Amino acid sequence: MIPSVHLSLTAPGMRTVRLTQWALTCVMIGCLILTGGLLVYKQHIEEHVSHMETKLANIQTAHNTLMNQARAEGIDLSDKRIRALPDEITFAKHVRERLAFSWTQFLNDLESAVPQKISMDSAVVNFKDSTIILSGSSSTLKALHHLVDSLKASPSFYHVVLAQHAIKTTRKPHRRQFVLFTMTVSYQPT
Repeated sequence: MIPSVHLSLTAPGMRTVRLTQWALTCVMIGCLILTGGLLVYKQHIEEHVSHMETKLANIQTAHNTLMNQARAEGIDLSDKRIRALPDEITFAKHVRERLAFSWTQFLNDLESAVPQKISMDSAVVNFKDSTIILSGSSSTLKALHHLVDSLKASPSFYHVVLAQHAIKTTRKPHRRQFVLFTMTVSYQPT
């Protein structure tokens, strides 16, 4: 019997080449799968973009229709005009508040709350926060204290705050003391 000899006729390092071929084949199959996935994802994105473009075209058509209707009715919807609207709304609210404020009602409420021995010099109304700054004089500190209590007891006035007061003396011939004051009150007509 003749002994068998296994002699490899392949070049040395062929095993490494075969393993590299296998690895590259796997990488290529993975890339093909990834490419297929990306194509499906691209198609999905294109459908979404197409849907959004349709919606945008509908919105632009509705916008143009609205603008044409507004122009036909004489309404200005330009960007400049729309930016000016908040200021005009604020102004309209301010005018409405001023028109709604009744000086007669305020003075009647104030007269009913102010005790004797108090003289009012001014009343400044702040329409933004419905506060009134009252300035005046009283014959004594006790009368001023009575004014504060009387305003607090009134249903029309609240948050009575005495901002400042000063005791002054009249000049000759009769030296009398009096109290100058400034106070802030919130007003809600009854």
